[in-house]
Amino acid sequence: MCLIPVALYTAPGYCQANDNELFSSIDKDEKKYAEKKYYPSGQLLSDINYRGGKKDGSAKWYYKNGNQSHGCTYKAGVIEGDVVWYYENGVTERKAFFKNGQIDGTSKEYYENGQFKAEATWDRGKLLEYKRYLRNGESLS
Repeated sequence: MCLIPVALYTAPGYCQANDNELFSSIDKDEKKYAEKKYYPSGQLLSDINYRGGKKDGSAKWYYKNGNQSHGCTYKAGVIEGDVVWYYENGVTERKAFFKNGQIDGTSKEYYENGQFKAEATWDRGKLLEYKRYLRNGESLS
């Protein structure tokens, strides 16, 4: 495995960065590989799995402090299943479910202290209902 400046290398499905601060490493065979990007410090920025040139399997992104910022699962290039976002302090910010690349079902949001913030109901990407709560638990909607 070698580190290659992102601006100098683009793989199938690879998002080329504008600055030279990010580096990536690719462990690749003919059909399946993992793409890893790093901050200049060497800390992992992202770890994404590919199959046949499309995102497939787990995908995770990280803050500079090493905590995960968000993660999801792809199937043949489409987000499928649970997606979770985190605040930089590691507390869950938001949770949602995706089906065939569209948000579906109930999504939940949390304040940075972990307290419940909002809930939304979705049907294949269409927002049906949204309820937001104050820190004291009182509903705003």
